[in-house]
Amino acid sequence: MKKLVRFGDIHFSALNTWNIEAGERFLKWFEKEDFGDKQDLELCLAGDISEKDTNPGIVIDQMIRFFNLCKQKFSKTYVCLGNHDRKLYHGEEQHNCMFLRNDKDVCIIEQETSLVTPNGFEVLFLPH
Repeated sequence: MKKLVRFGDIHFSALNTWNIEAGERFLKWFEKEDFGDKQDLELCLAGDISEKDTNPGIVIDQMIRFFNLCKQKFSKTYVCLGNHDRKLYHGEEQHNCMFLRNDKDVCIIEQETSLVTPNGFEVLFLPH
């Protein structure tokens, strides 16, 4: 059975020591969770992957590990950017998932768009 799995507001963070532990616990759960057959699964992330638009190394490490797991478990991952994902830096907008732009298994949604996924789900994305 084809499934579109959705998560929102993961908020990987190092603002407090408990945020790091919460991120680690989420990653351990996510790694062990069996969502089903990869080819039947697509993932929609509804923004705020991290708490801040600039992040220390431990948060970047957690994000990289998370997206590596996403690629192992899902045929396609969609990231609809949230308000915590964006930053204006020297007059240019950027976001915390820019490192994924060239990844064929991840689609970054930066503007309002509607699309039909390869598994046939019609999705309206409304980034913040």
